[in-house]
Order: sequence, then C-alpha cells, then structure tokens
Amino acid sequence: MNPLSCRRGQGVLESLLVLPALVLLFSTLGLLGFRALLFYYTDFHLYEALLCTQHTPLPRCEQHLVGKVKKILLAGKIESHSLRLSSFQVRGQLRIVFGEMNTLQLPPLILDKKIKLPLE
Repeated sequence: MNPLSCRRGQGVLESLLVLPALVLLFSTLGLLGFRALLFYYTDFHLYEALLCTQHTPLPRCEQHLVGKVKKILLAGKIESHSLRLSSFQVRGQLRIVFGEMNTLQLPPLILDKKIKLPLE
C-alpha cells in the first residue's frame, strides 16, 4: 500500500479545522482597525469643530461635527455630543456607543477635547 494513499483528504480536513481560527483572527483585526479609524477620524473632526467655533455659531459647528461622524459610523450611534464655549476655552465632548445587537459588548468611544483661548 502506498503511504500517500492513506493521507487522502488530509489537507481538506486541516483546512476546515484552521478556517474558523482564521476567520476570527481577520474579523478581530478588521474590528480593531475600524475602531482605530473611527477614533482618529472623530478626533480630527472634533478638533475641527472646536476651531470652527471661533468664526461660526456654535450650533452650526456642532451640526457639522455630528454629520461628519454619522457618515463613517456603521453599527453605532452618537449617544451624546456637546460643544461649550467659555471666555477662556472651548470644550467638546463626544460619546459613541455600539449597537445592542453587538455580541462582543464593545466599550463606548469617548472623546473629550479642549482648546485654550485666545488662539493666535
């Protein structure tokens, strides 16, 4: 008997055993990559909204921020957002939670930024 004939189908069996681990690995990497992209994109637009308050009314800057973030948000929602202007600083806060259908129970994404005034 040929030793290769007893190993028939071994590659298919090994592939089927490794496939769930690979799917889990790539799904986790994709989720972490998207979360990092979402964080940096949102952080950038929050900073831009804080700068916007120097020349534009506060509600308009806030509306622009929410519109930009909603464009990239797939499975989450903006739970709370605020821009506050005082005489010495501008402060922005944004809290994004991920859907109830989420089985991984991801923690919310919370951003808090402030800029001291006056800008020079």
